[in-house]
Order: sequence, then C-alpha cells, then structure tokens
Amino acid sequence: MRTHSAWYTCLLLAVFSATLLFSCSGNDRQYDTLYLYLDNEPKGLDPALSTDFGTGQICALLFDNLVRFGKETDLQPGIAKSWDISEDGLTYTFQLHEGFRFSNGTEITSSVVKQSIERVLNPETRSLRTWLFTPVQGARAYIDGEASEVSGIQADNPYQVVITLKEPFAPFLGFLAMPAAAIVPPEVADRLGKNFAESPVGSGPWIFEEWQHDSFIRLRANPDYFYGKPKINKAVLKVIPEAFSLIAEFETGQLDLMDVPQAEFERWTESEKWQNYLHVVNEMNLFYIGLNCNKPPFDDVRVRRAMSYALDAETILNTTLNGAGVLSHGPIPPGLASYDSTRKRYGYNPDKAKELLAEAGYPRGFTIELWQSQNSTLNQITEAFQAYYARIGIEVNIVRTDFNLLMDAIRQGEPDMYYMNWWADYPDAENFLYPLFHSSQAARRNRYANPEVDSLIEQNRVTVDPQERIKLARKAEKLIYEDAPYVFLWHEITYELTQPWLKNYRSAIMFNAQKYTEVELKP
Repeated sequence: MRTHSAWYTCLLLAVFSATLLFSCSGNDRQYDTLYLYLDNEPKGLDPALSTDFGTGQICALLFDNLVRFGKETDLQPGIAKSWDISEDGLTYTFQLHEGFRFSNGTEITSSVVKQSIERVLNPETRSLRTWLFTPVQGARAYIDGEASEVSGIQADNPYQVVITLKEPFAPFLGFLAMPAAAIVPPEVADRLGKNFAESPVGSGPWIFEEWQHDSFIRLRANPDYFYGKPKINKAVLKVIPEAFSLIAEFETGQLDLMDVPQAEFERWTESEKWQNYLHVVNEMNLFYIGLNCNKPPFDDVRVRRAMSYALDAETILNTTLNGAGVLSHGPIPPGLASYDSTRKRYGYNPDKAKELLAEAGYPRGFTIELWQSQNSTLNQITEAFQAYYARIGIEVNIVRTDFNLLMDAIRQGEPDMYYMNWWADYPDAENFLYPLFHSSQAARRNRYANPEVDSLIEQNRVTVDPQERIKLARKAEKLIYEDAPYVFLWHEITYELTQPWLKNYRSAIMFNAQKYTEVELKP
C-alpha cells in the first residue's frame, strides 16, 4: 500500500476545501458551459500578434483561416472550400465559401482576405509573423513601403483569391493554417487598433464576451457559424498556471479537461476509474540540449558527440517524465513522413564519451554551464544531466533564469549549453530543420553551420515532389545527427484527461486544431 506524501495530503485538503467552498457558496457546476484552462495569461487575442501557444489556441476558437489543420497532420477547408496549386508550385488559387461571415455579419470575400494578410505585413501592426507571407510576390516591397498593396495577392473575383509566390515554397499551405494567418475583419481591426487584441471579432465557432485578466476568458457559441453552431452554449478558459490548483479544479468538477501533471502522473494514468477518459497525444516536438558550436569545447564535433554518449536519455525519460515520450533519432519527430526510425541513436556509452574527450584534448573533462528556465520539473531533468556528466569528468554548473532572459542570452550566444524544446508551428519536417539548423537561423541559437546541410534544407523548401522532399530531409537530418549540434533527447507525449460527462472529445496533434464544436456535456 502506497503512503500519501505530504504534498498529496495537502492536495486532498485543498480539494476538500474547494468542494466545501463551492457547495457553501452555491456556485454549482453549469453544464451548458465548457470549462477549459490556460497555463499562462495570453498576451492578447489579435492573431497577427500571436506568438505563444495559449494565444494560438484561443485564436483558433475565435477566427478562421483559409485552410485549417485537422486532428492529425492533414489540412482541411476553412474559409476556402477548395484550392489548387500550379505544377510549378508558384500559384495558389483558393475558392472561397459564399456566405462565410464574421460574427458582426460582414461577409468574408477575397478583398477581406487580401486586406487581412496585408495587415500582418504592415509594419504598423508590428507582427512578428511577417515571415509567413514574405514568400509571396511583392510582400517585401509592401513591407518596405515601396508599394501600396501586395502584388502577389489577387482578389478580382469576390470568391476567389490567387496568391503567387516568388519561388516554389513547399510548406506555404501549412503557413496559412497558423494562428497569425487567421482572417480578421479589417475595418474592425483598424477602428479598434491595439484594443482589437482585447475585444476581438472573428468568424470562428466561438464569440468573445469577457476577459478578466489573470483569471478567465469567457466565450459564447456562435449561432451562425458556417460549419455549424457548437453543441455547447458557452466556454470559459481559466488561467491556472500551477499544477496544484489545476488538479483541485479538475477534482471538484470545475474543469472538463486537463493535461496530466507529472507530479501526479501514475495516480491518474494507472487508475482504473480514469482509463476510459485518458487520451494520449503524440505531439510534434523536440526536447534537446543545445551546444554552442562557436565556442570551445563545443566547436569540436568529438566533444559534442561525447555529450550524447554520456547521457542515458532513456533512464532520464523514464524517471523524470514517467516515460511519457519517444527517444529521438534526430530532430524530426514521429508522425511526419520524413521521420527515420532506422537511424541508430548514439546510446548510453560513457567509455566512448571518455575516449572522444581524450582525443579532443580533454582527458580530465572540463567545467561548463547549462542554462535552463525556472521550473521544478526542469530542475529534476537538468540535475540528472549534471549527474551523468560528472561521471565522465564534466562539471556542470546549472544556471536557472527567467525564460525571456534565457532566450535573450541564447540569441547573444552567451550559454555554453542550454536545455530547450521546439514545438511544430506546422506539420512539416522543414519546420524542424530550417529554423533550428540552417546557418541563417542557427546564428541566433547555437551557432551551428554546415553548408551541405544548408543546401539540402534549401532544396527541400523549394521542391514540389513530396517523395523527393522526404529524401532531402532525411539526408539533412543524417548530417545534422552526425555533427551533433544538439544532444537529441526525446519527443514528449501528452496525456489528457476528460471528465466522464464530456462526450465526443477527440484530441488534436496541432496546438491550434481544436475548436470544440462537436463536444457535448452529458452529466
């Protein structure tokens, strides 16, 4: 029989207190309202300014895109009912649904789509996602103020949008499904200015009602939603940053869905009571240790490889994350066509690590800093790294800092190495190659550069043939894995729990694919 920890005892007391509070206050659960949660307070609800997961998830409820992600990695119709891509990969022709409207009644026509895209590119909007549309012909001239419109977006027919690219760019369609590519009503956005982020108007299945900062966001179902009104009338997204509070809310029935916290992983995932309400999500991500390739000792590939051989990633995954992940064979995660499961991992081999260090001139190891953001779960993981590296003579000093300060330091090239993760913006291998390993992008991260890798990534981006793209991605990944600019660790898996009364729920791989239109509450 397992004994309760002090933490768990406190949790039970909190749950009991919360239950007593709800019953005494009469604040009973409303079953016409879907209760969800956010890890952090969103920065705003303007899609053009969306850079974080939370904001992207909410924007997916309030807005629509030309195309949208399905529950897997497929792309489905959104505002566009169909599309055609020319054989040379330059011209994208979208046929729009007639009668697709914003919640204020304004119909979405081709001119609205054009203006919405130009709004993202307009420097006055200050969007950090202009790169979504810079492949479009004439986008750079518009950004630089040399043109009054984007020449590569044609809206001559009210229900047809033609987008022409400067050169073929295979991932472009996936770009159009990202939060920042959502279509907004230009006249409302212009009239409200910065306040649009606080009072958004969209065409999505949910309509914004109220935002109590650091507390909750309230939505109501859109009765005129083009694809059908949601089956639940209201939705409340509570801001709950702490696992302790999250579990208490779920226990008392005040949340309909939660990700299983690591601190209570076994309790929930091994419970017979909850087995039928557990959803496993094989998400698109990569967890890694970045090595600064521009500074000794990591300017030597032998040292970088030694860092991989020194870690027993499988044991660390099983002990700190309850095995909730798949060991990585490189940057590309399972679920993408370019994933190569046949590649042999470095594996745990401390003798090989010591041999490589000696060859590189570090027979007694060295002292190094490992940077991380402040988080209790991360502490357990990085302390495990520290212990393993000590076994081969490497003294690791852990530097814990605020996430934003960590990112600034990485951009400046300050950390020797850092523990970080990357989540897919769009389901394409290119998203795990170009932003992380092309020298023009890695210059802002770990300073990795390999001209052959650059060439393969560039070919992958402009190649139209899907099978050829897979070959190019795998070739690039093989070289990257051999160069070992990262210690590739794992691709984390998320476990979701739903309440018994939440019906028809199906998890989604992409973070902004969930719209909650089909779910029902049946207590």
